[in-house]
Amino acid sequence: ELFEKFSGEPIASASLAQVHLARTLDGKRVAVKVLRPNVRKTLAVDIEILKNLAELMEKFIPEISIYEPVQHVNELARVTRREVDLYYEARNIEIIKLNFDGDDTIEIPTVYWGLSSSSVMTTSVVDGIKISRVDELRDAGYDLPLLAKRGARIVFKMIFEDGFFHADPHPGNLFVLPGNKWAPVDFGMVGQLSETMIDLLSDLLLAVYNRNARTVTKVLAMHNLITDDVDMDQLESELTEIIYRYYRIPLGQINLKSIMNDAFDIFMRHKIRFPVSMSLLAKALGTYEDVGLMLDPDLNMIKEIEPYVKKLTLRKINPKRISSDILRLVGNLADIASEGPSDFKRLMQKTLKGELGLVFRHRGLEQLSDDIDRGSNRLSFAMIMAALIIGSSLLMTREIGMKFYGIPLLGIVGYLFAGILGAWLVISIIRSGRL
Repeated sequence: ELFEKFSGEPIASASLAQVHLARTLDGKRVAVKVLRPNVRKTLAVDIEILKNLAELMEKFIPEISIYEPVQHVNELARVTRREVDLYYEARNIEIIKLNFDGDDTIEIPTVYWGLSSSSVMTTSVVDGIKISRVDELRDAGYDLPLLAKRGARIVFKMIFEDGFFHADPHPGNLFVLPGNKWAPVDFGMVGQLSETMIDLLSDLLLAVYNRNARTVTKVLAMHNLITDDVDMDQLESELTEIIYRYYRIPLGQINLKSIMNDAFDIFMRHKIRFPVSMSLLAKALGTYEDVGLMLDPDLNMIKEIEPYVKKLTLRKINPKRISSDILRLVGNLADIASEGPSDFKRLMQKTLKGELGLVFRHRGLEQLSDDIDRGSNRLSFAMIMAALIIGSSLLMTREIGMKFYGIPLLGIVGYLFAGILGAWLVISIIRSGRL
């Protein structure tokens, strides 16, 4: 009813949705993305399974709880819920289209809102060559090194300038149009960087740029990413080694993914928390580097990212940013000045009425309580097992009850139960890793 013509064969198909070509009643050629039936229900079940596994990991594997697996599953759930909401994807397209308004190196599809919903999305058609068809692009006369650099610039602009980026720039989602123009599709997975995350990123990049490992550790501590038991001297030493390792290597011999892998290795070894919101950023950068190198093996992502790093590190001394922070501080001080006397009055009234009290909350004692319960249960089992062995041994020396091949049957049963309890106790101790 809504289309003059609708192709029954999809031009693209994936696990969540598929895309069909169609023609609107007013003659526009469009691409219609249709969500697969029952996909939301299937994803909900999968996420619930993952969440249960993550909760078990946090409960029984203390070494991994520092990385907050439940929080990562919750983030995955949030992202996947949005991926199966095509109305949300349509809004992502509109945001990125506005961010690149006037940029002739990229083309973002146009959304037809009247023909879109949470399960169906209609956009303009992207008639281009897939980025993975390198030979076809070369034969068509496209400038592959230029395409690789433009793609890097587009990705870095989305991340470091807009704070809103396409988080899944794999070859299947990237097309090339005449004029060496990029045309990304599938905007279901996007990443967003909050002001706090941008501050963290800028502080870290500035410290690395100045080859100051001590500042890196201070930044991580300031953002509560380091636990109290971390050896700060050892961490600083390892960070210094990795910073100077790459500083002394020519840019052409460095790739972004190797740097991220080395950084993650240090994070894991020192149990440094990795912000969940930064996971998509690392994924997007790593994925695009593979795409860029496919187009131009000589592409240097470090060199391409350098101008954006400088902009980011200068962000804190930007006059507009400073004036904005000063105005915010003045506003907060004004609020304190105006509300302080009344707050103090209420505090004194509660004190005089005896309504003021202190509430103490313990933190980290849940694990101790569980360990005590587990230990007492094991001790109880051990005592029961010992009693069964002693009792069965006494029965063996008495002529009591039924016998089996001349051996008292009650004694055999007692030994059997003691053996089962002993095996269970040994297995539980081995599984806990605390022999």
